[in-house]
Amino acid sequence: MGLERISAVLQHVHANYEIDLFQNLIVAAARETKSNDLTKDSLKVLADHIRACSFLIADGVIPGNEGRGYVLRRIIRRAIRHGYKLGAREASFTGWCPIWSHRWALPIPSWLQNRCA
Repeated sequence: MGLERISAVLQHVHANYEIDLFQNLIVAAARETKSNDLTKDSLKVLADHIRACSFLIADGVIPGNEGRGYVLRRIIRRAIRHGYKLGAREASFTGWCPIWSHRWALPIPSWLQNRCA
């Protein structure tokens, strides 16, 4: 049983995407993509990919061509594709950096810092 499933049981909800962590990420993704409908599946994909990328980056993984770096790169590309489906046309890390730094209290990696300016 993973962290999300345990959280769902403890919070008395039926789906992983209904726990407070995912709800905050879905709202943030909707705000950044200017989406009004919080029930869109692409928002759930974005929330899940934000979580996955955060854990990978916190482990020191950077996008690359092999191994975990390749997985991270593919997850980021798929998240961008779902952002396009929601109507977002500009790649802006500005909105994500505060989410990153405040939610997990982790330092922003150097390759992402220059995009947060």
